[in-house]
Amino acid sequence: MSTNKVYGDVPNEKPLIELETRYDYSKAEDFYGINEECRIDRCLHSLFGVSKTAADLTAQEYGDILE
Repeated sequence: MSTNKVYGDVPNEKPLIELETRYDYSKAEDFYGINEECRIDRCLHSLFGVSKTAADLTAQEYGDILE
C-alpha cells in the first residue's frame, strides 16, 4: 500500500459521486480504492513524495527478482 505522496494528484482525476455522508468513486472498478496500476508519472509530487515513490518502486523490483 502506498500513500497519496506516491500517487500524487492522479487520484483527484477520478470521477466522484456524492453520497449522503461522503463522496465515493463513481466507477465500479474503483470501489475498493485506487488500483495498484494507477500511474505515478506526470503528476504533482513533493520531494518527500518522490523519495517515497523511489522506495515503493525499489520494493516492487525486489519482489519481482525473488519470484
